[in-house]
Amino acid sequence: MSNQKAPEPRKPMQLLGIREVEKYAGRTKTQIMTSIKRGEFPKPLALSPRAKRWIEDEIVAWQNTQIAKRDGRRAA
Repeated sequence: MSNQKAPEPRKPMQLLGIREVEKYAGRTKTQIMTSIKRGEFPKPLALSPRAKRWIEDEIVAWQNTQIAKRDGRRAA
């Protein structure tokens, strides 16, 4: 018998619309889009030509990076 644990089930990814992302980021849509073009903010998924959604975990990781920069350390 093996002592290996079975992998834990992965939780479904939560997708956020622009209004939710604005709240997470504390930025306007224009500021977010500018940051994306500069490579400073996570890119959205294009669900259709007009529907874009962001992966919540990527936005949280971006937040953690911003906090780490503020505190003068690397993000975990």
